Amino acid sequence: MSSLSLLMDAAPNWFSVSSRGPTLVEGVCTVIDDTATSDEDYSITIESVAGEVYARETKPGEKLPLACFNRHIMPGGLFCVGLNAGRSVRTAKDARDWWSNLSQFLRLQGVASATKRWPRGMELDHGAAGNHHKAALDAAAKLGVAEEYELALLGQKSWITSMLSRDGKRIINGRAPCPVGCTHKGRRRLRCECCAAPVVLDLLQSERRRSVALAKFWEGLRSAESMVCCQTMIDCPLKNRKAA
Repeated sequence: MSSLSLLMDAAPNWFSVSSRGPTLVEGVCTVIDDTATSDEDYSITIESVAGEVYARETKPGEKLPLACFNRHIMPGGLFCVGLNAGRSVRTAKDARDWWSNLSQFLRLQGVASATKRWPRGMELDHGAAGNHHKAALDAAAKLGVAEEYELALLGQKSWITSMLSRDGKRIINGRAPCPVGCTHKGRRRLRCECCAAPVVLDLLQSERRRSVALAKFWEGLRSAESMVCCQTMIDCPLKNRKAA
C-alpha cells in the first residue's frame, strides 16, 4: 500500500477531504485549540512524490509564510513535520504518527503567530544539524541531563559545550568531578572514571556537530540571494533580508 493510501486510511476526523487523486489529496485541517477563541482551518495539499509524502498549504502563503525555517516551512511552502517524516510512512502506525505530527505542527504555528517564537523544546534543528541534534537529545536523555542540555542550547554556560577536546576525540580535564554524578563508595567519580563515558562523549560530539552543521546551514541560506525573511519571528538569522 502506498504512503498516501496509508495516510488516507488513517485520516483523523479533523481532516476533511475536498478532492483525491492517485498522488495528491486536498482537504481542510481544522485545528481545535481550547486556549483559542475559535478553531483554525487550513486548506492543505498532501502529495506523494517518488515515495515521499509532502504537505503544504493548497495556496502557499494564504495563512502561513511562504517559507520560514524558524517555523519549519521550507521553500515552496512545504511543511517539515518531523525528521525524515515524509520518508517514513510505511505502516498504519507510521501514518497515525504523521497525522499527530501534522496536528502539532499546525498548533505550533498558532503559537508562533502569537508569540513570534517557536518553542525550543518542540523542534529539531534545520538541515543536517537535525540528525546531530536528535543524537545529542537521545544521549542527554540516557544520562538524565536533558534539561541541562536544553539550557546549554539557550546559551547557559555548561560542561556540555566545554568538555570536548579541540580535535573532538576526547573528554578534557579528566581530574574534574564527573558531570553526570557517577559515584563509587560514596565518592563522586572523576571525569576520567565516569561510568557512562561513552555516552557522555557521544553527547559532546553530537552537540559540536550540531552546532557546526547549523552554522553552515544558515551561512548557506545567507549566501542565497533568493532567501528573504518573512518578518514573523523575533529571532531569525535572515532578519535583515526583507522582500523587496
